[in-house]
Amino acid sequence: MKKIIISLQFFLLCCILVISSITFYCFYSESKQTDLDRENEHFIEEMYVQDNLTASVLCDNSPVDIDELKSVQPRIVCYYSSQSCAACLNYAKERIREIFSKHEETSALLYLASDYSKDEKFKEKNTINIGRKKLGISLDNTSLVCFFVIVDNKIEHLFIPDRNYGKYTDTYLKQIKERYFTPEF
Repeated sequence: MKKIIISLQFFLLCCILVISSITFYCFYSESKQTDLDRENEHFIEEMYVQDNLTASVLCDNSPVDIDELKSVQPRIVCYYSSQSCAACLNYAKERIREIFSKHEETSALLYLASDYSKDEKFKEKNTINIGRKKLGISLDNTSLVCFFVIVDNKIEHLFIPDRNYGKYTDTYLKQIKERYFTPEF
């Protein structure tokens, strides 16, 4: 009888040890996965920032050859094409409405639509439909929505908004607003 009790105790002890080992392994691998996920998120965010910087540098000081865009005053432009995803465009418009007042939006901002039929009607009255014309920037043939500022009839400060990195979009729009569209006292 004693042998059976000792064997049973030994068996229970082994079971507890195995279960504890499995539990420890699961927690350990989950924490490693969390670290890996954080590294991946950081890498993706870093790539987003680098892509934005590259696009901005490549497009900076590109001349504007479309008469409707030429202006004495700086203008912020939300540029998109018929291929841009609706959610991306809606996000960009939402951020603009959040940062700029209605008056600032109508006076300082242009929506620039490309690859649409000339007969296309747009909700925003300050939309310029350039049809099949191109700006001559690297983003012309993409489906990306982007912002830029036209200063002295040149493109400056190009930025690609992304809802996953909203803090960058908000910072960009606030900085542009402050630099170009906030009166100095």
